[in-house]
Amino acid sequence: MTSRGRSGDPGPGRAERRILAVACLFLTAVSLAHYYRDLRSRATAERFVRQFSVDRRHPFETAAMRLEPSADLACAMAVDAAVRDDVPAASRPELLEAQELMVSALALRPGWPFHAYLLGQTAARLAETAPRASGSGSDLWAVSLRAATEAAPDSDAIAEGRAAAYLAMWPQLDPSKRGEVPAILQRAFLNPDCVAREFGTAAAKLGTQRALTFLPDLPRPLRAATKALSSARDIPSMAILYERLLRADRRERAQDLRKIETRDRLGDVEGKRAECENWITQHPIREFDDPAGRAEVSRLLELWPNDRSGAWTSDPRADIASFFLAGREADVKGEALLRAVEALLGVPLSVRARARLLAGDESGALEFAQQAESDSFEWTSFFVSLARLKLRQGSPEKAREALGRVSPEAREDCDVLLTRRQVADALSDRNEFEVARQKLEIAGPGARRDSWSTGGTLLLCLDPLQTKGHILQVAIQAASPALATFGWDGGRAGIDLIPKGDEFMRFPLAGLVGRRSLSIRPLAGGPIQPVRASLEPVS
Repeated sequence: MTSRGRSGDPGPGRAERRILAVACLFLTAVSLAHYYRDLRSRATAERFVRQFSVDRRHPFETAAMRLEPSADLACAMAVDAAVRDDVPAASRPELLEAQELMVSALALRPGWPFHAYLLGQTAARLAETAPRASGSGSDLWAVSLRAATEAAPDSDAIAEGRAAAYLAMWPQLDPSKRGEVPAILQRAFLNPDCVAREFGTAAAKLGTQRALTFLPDLPRPLRAATKALSSARDIPSMAILYERLLRADRRERAQDLRKIETRDRLGDVEGKRAECENWITQHPIREFDDPAGRAEVSRLLELWPNDRSGAWTSDPRADIASFFLAGREADVKGEALLRAVEALLGVPLSVRARARLLAGDESGALEFAQQAESDSFEWTSFFVSLARLKLRQGSPEKAREALGRVSPEAREDCDVLLTRRQVADALSDRNEFEVARQKLEIAGPGARRDSWSTGGTLLLCLDPLQTKGHILQVAIQAASPALATFGWDGGRAGIDLIPKGDEFMRFPLAGLVGRRSLSIRPLAGGPIQPVRASLEPVS
């Protein structure tokens, strides 16, 4: 057997060993050079934060610099902390030093988009302090921010920082750079936080109508823009913006409802529950109090899993049930309402009884009525509903019996009077019919001094014999132009633009019967004051 090192030895020869040794020495030298360069760069960053008091302004970020794995990232953290402040013109030396730090960091890691972003941010601040700067350096901010955007198009921070820089530099931008602004703002305004910060500036520098065209048709960015316009009291622009917002809200409500239905088809109960909770969090149920909006909320209640109990005082299903029981019973399926109510704890007996009655379980509803002091005021709506059911069944005597159980203090209530008149008519009781008619006439709109609450709400008694062929006209006094929201029974039916001075708002009354509350409140502008309400013939 031959030994290693003799002829045929597979190990490296002397020449190969020398090459390996030289390579090791070279790599060691490179590593040491990189190490010392890293130390020098870190030392430069440390001097920067001390010299310009960044360490005192941002102590946590400065301490974290030492934990960064490379010097270029430490430099970036130092510069990020520095430019986060609104640096005044007197700090131009700080900006110059910060720019040099980012140039060196970008040289070490040229493909890193956030280095280009911070270089662009720093250069933009410098350009703001010296707007007459000339030469290639004056475009450094735009070139760097463009490179950062191209390298990381999905980064919100880069998109928003670029938008802020272009808006700040707007007076100095040449035509080619101004041509970039629409795409820049359209991308940045996808984030509602950016809209809240920058839309006011965009409206001031570009014009409100033009700035509006850069907003996406998404509810959250549009809603953020309404706050900026509200502060500026630009009521006509707000009216245009709210039209877009309402359309976007409706689209998103429909899309989110389809997500719930998809989960339902897949049999994914937990996913369906999560989507239901998301829907009601994102879309307040009273914001679209019209047939389409109520149909969506009704469908939501049908789809909501009722395998888990909840508390009447806090569960979203309780809010939905209360919404429909406030004069919207015809817009919900009784079975869906009953399932939701039965899954909740602490539900008032009167509510459980109304849910049973709406679902067609009359005997179950009456059992609840027998368990409680059913002549208390809270049972008024139940006995009115029971009396109307008996009228539909052709039993006016039982209807009168149900009304006899209404609390004495509630017998002059609008809904009770309307039902008393119906019962009296069915029983041919002309005396009772005339008493109820006269009391309803006194309670009708315009028959007495209207009493608006300080929040702009008026309680009305709507008698179909009086309102047929009429609209409700409300006189409004506006100290200045205003955008007002209006609706019935705590819901929002629409938004209207109110000019300065005396104005009339007109409301159709089809389908509205009994005790109702009309609310008119300013969204922006004003103040406005509803003065009086009256019934006027439909022209």
